[in-house]
Amino acid sequence: MSDFDADTAVPVVGIGPGGDDYLTVGGRRALRAADVVVGFTSVLDYVDGHVTDRIDCSYDDQTARLDEFGERVRAGETGVAVAMGDPNCSGGQFVARVREAVGEVRVCPGVSATQLAASRAGVSYDEAAIESLHKRGDCVAERERLRAALPDRALVVIPLPWQTMPEDIARELLDAHPEAGGREAIVCESLTLPAETVTRTTLAELGDDAGGEASAFSDLSILVVRAS
Repeated sequence: MSDFDADTAVPVVGIGPGGDDYLTVGGRRALRAADVVVGFTSVLDYVDGHVTDRIDCSYDDQTARLDEFGERVRAGETGVAVAMGDPNCSGGQFVARVREAVGEVRVCPGVSATQLAASRAGVSYDEAAIESLHKRGDCVAERERLRAALPDRALVVIPLPWQTMPEDIARELLDAHPEAGGREAIVCESLTLPAETVTRTTLAELGDDAGGEASAFSDLSILVVRAS
């Protein structure tokens, strides 16, 4: 039997895609009750108005900053960690690091940008393969699943900012399935934010732009490929 105690476990709150309307009631309550909140600066900035004291992380210093957070929690402060979107969607590595720092955690699901992107594109989760490349590592298994799913299913993909962007994903898919070039590709950026943009093109047109000096899209992008 597990010793897990939801009342003492540290919440890891998914803040949604950034728009304040998409922060859940439970997430908002947890943030306002916290003595200290830890997360990446880009995430904390979206919920700064709900936070009293924050510990900002970057990819370079996250271990040290999470250790600092853990020390404060063990000293009796109420701590909350925050992740973009839904931690269950692409935040697994961060959740694991928080767990290493504090012990038990309780994931508080949020609204994922993949849900909104699918809605904007008119794609049901029932017909889609959903993968996140937004993690450390080569994502070999995820890429293989996308290639295998493309002939029969829609795709919803979270790119890896600046390394594997929508154009690169399109090119990889076309290398495996050149016949899919006419499939509609939708890139959703900055969903729920003032800069929200939805670009509709084809997989072939998107893939033609791979390998350039810079992507045409932002780091807050989701790629949707509609089923044929």
